[in-house]
Amino acid sequence: MAISIISPENSFIRFDEAATSPLCIWGDVNYCLPVYEAEDIYFQFIIQGTELEIDSLCTQSNSSVTVSLFNECGGDTEYITFSERPQRVRLATTQVLYNWSHGFVGFPFNIPVGGCFVLQVQIDATPYGYPEEVATFCSNCFERIGDDCYTSVIEYGNDEDGFDFKYCAGGAVDGGGTDETTCDPTIITFASVATLAIPYIASMVAKYGVFPTVQVWIYDGTGQLLNMGITAAFDTYPPTMINLDFGGPASGIVVIR
Repeated sequence: MAISIISPENSFIRFDEAATSPLCIWGDVNYCLPVYEAEDIYFQFIIQGTELEIDSLCTQSNSSVTVSLFNECGGDTEYITFSERPQRVRLATTQVLYNWSHGFVGFPFNIPVGGCFVLQVQIDATPYGYPEEVATFCSNCFERIGDDCYTSVIEYGNDEDGFDFKYCAGGAVDGGGTDETTCDPTIITFASVATLAIPYIASMVAKYGVFPTVQVWIYDGTGQLLNMGITAAFDTYPPTMINLDFGGPASGIVVIR
């Protein structure tokens, strides 16, 4: 498995980064991030992997990502495994963004004041038909505090990307709802045509960005779909139409993501 995790450059919450002591955030800052209420902490992270692995994360249900609170990285005390799932947005062929907007639901009932804990993110990006492999990533330290004067209150929201945080190509990913299909591709079928013009409408721009990834799969006559490496042509910038030339009558599917 080749997947890795990327923390936004300006995020206080870091995953899989070395610290100088168990209670260290960065350098000589020797304190955990304080948390007073369950709603105080929101965070983002990006999973990077092969195209096959990211396809798997985007086509499976969101149950392939599990977020938990543990006493320490690699610890044996599991405080909470959340039933909630992060919202997801595909950023690129090899990247998917996860946005956690649920806070630490129920943590006051599981962690005493003064207790330290970490986030653990478990990712199952196993492509269909491959041996199961699971990757686990750990965050820097948090501490439950009893004084709301010192809480972190970290919440992300904006109407455009900024400061290395992603907001779904200008649309907030923390918009409520289940968001189960946010990063799923659009699939268009075609039959016995030599060319195809696909309107690139506003909802698709919001979902896939100004320049989407377009793949063409053509039936080879035996019932199998083959990726023929056909390049899409855009009519203008920003595009309003995706034009495809198959070089002759063909049948198959177009995958836009």
